Amino acid sequence: MGTSSPVPFSDIGKHAKDLLTNDYNFDHKFTLTMLSGAGMGLIATGIKRDRVFAGNISTQYKSGSTIVDMKVDIHSNVSTTVAVREIFPCTKAALSFKIPYHKSGKLDVQYLYPHAAITSCIGLIPTPFREGSAAIGTKEFSLGGEGFLILLQPPSQSTMPELA
Repeated sequence: MGTSSPVPFSDIGKHAKDLLTNDYNFDHKFTLTMLSGAGMGLIATGIKRDRVFAGNISTQYKSGSTIVDMKVDIHSNVSTTVAVREIFPCTKAALSFKIPYHKSGKLDVQYLYPHAAITSCIGLIPTPFREGSAAIGTKEFSLGGEGFLILLQPPSQSTMPELA
């Protein structure tokens, strides 16, 4: 993907937040990272805030252009993301979902081209939603926008009034 591609519009706020809050942690934090040469990584993280201890275990597997992330928190929630780069030139696709939340699935597709970035997200739920954003420019300066659409389903045949 081009080195002069702008940051996707949906990531601009994330970069600003990281700039202000990254590496500023006043809580007790412990991280254990184990990496293998075969592309597998295991990370255990624990944080103590006041008298509450929270933690999670995450694993990541990299093989070629595919990355599989899986994270388990202290409430037994499992978050999974499967990302594939270069399905088509300059693209990245990611499928993510959470267990036991069956209404949390989404599919993200990014197209990064020199001086242009287009991102689309589709919710894989009974009432799907669609988000889209675009940015043009360079890494240093970009201009963009985003939109959101909820796709409503028509009423079922059983709720339609009968005409006599």
